[in-house]
Formats: sequence, C-alpha cells, structure tokens
Amino acid sequence: MDELLTLEILTPSGPLLTVEAGEELSVPGVEVPGLLGELGVLPSHIPFVSPVRPGVVRFKVGDTSHRVAVGQGFVEISNVGRVSILVDRAERGADVDVAQATADAQAAEGELAGLKDAIDDAEHTVARERLGWHQARVRAAEGS
Repeated sequence: MDELLTLEILTPSGPLLTVEAGEELSVPGVEVPGLLGELGVLPSHIPFVSPVRPGVVRFKVGDTSHRVAVGQGFVEISNVGRVSILVDRAERGADVDVAQATADAQAAEGELAGLKDAIDDAEHTVARERLGWHQARVRAAEGS
C-alpha cells in the first residue's frame, strides 16, 4: 500500500502514541471503537469527526499488531490522512495489569448492578463508562 496514515492517541495528560506517515514503520489502517460500532480507517478516507466509546483501538506498525485501550472521546480523520484520537484515558495493551483490570471490571459490574433501581441516569452512564473502560483494558491486554 503506497499511502499511509499518521496516527496519534492523545489524552489530557499528553500524547500516548504518535506514528507519523512517511516513517519507515507507518500505519496502513486503524480500527476505532465508534459510538455506533467499529470504524475502519484507511488512507484516503473522507474527513470526519465521530464520538469514541470505551474500547480497543487496533492498528499495525510494520508487521507488528498493536492494541490500545481507550476511554470515551472523539476521533478526527483529516483530509491529509491524520487520525487523531482524543480520549479521556488510554493504555497500551502491553502495559495493562490483566489481573487488576479484571478485578476492576468485576467491581464495576457490581456497581452497575447495584444501580439497577437508581433513578439518576447520570449514575448509570458513569458506571457503564467505567465498566467499558475496564473491559477494554482486559481485551487490549489479551490481544497484545
């Protein structure tokens, strides 16, 4: 493939990852957890902005596959092949403590189950986002 993407994953604490197109090992495509499902982005994709839900970003650099757990945020695809993923948190799959992430996911499931009779929808939203984040960490680690 002649065309490549520039990929950056940005969090409030700074960039987690940047791979510039044109480098020896660039990104030929990326999968992003969009609000309504997985988004596949290839070079020459039309520009757009979309919400990102907690999940796993998947991409290759050279022959190596990578997985990064991301929280909620946005993805922007520019007209020059730049994929910018701006999220509230992110963690490389290889850096995840699987036992801790699994325990955190189980705790979040318990929290969400305890809210089944709660009236405040904001509490449900926060609990579901927390559960999604911890589940994404586990899935990212399992694929790394």
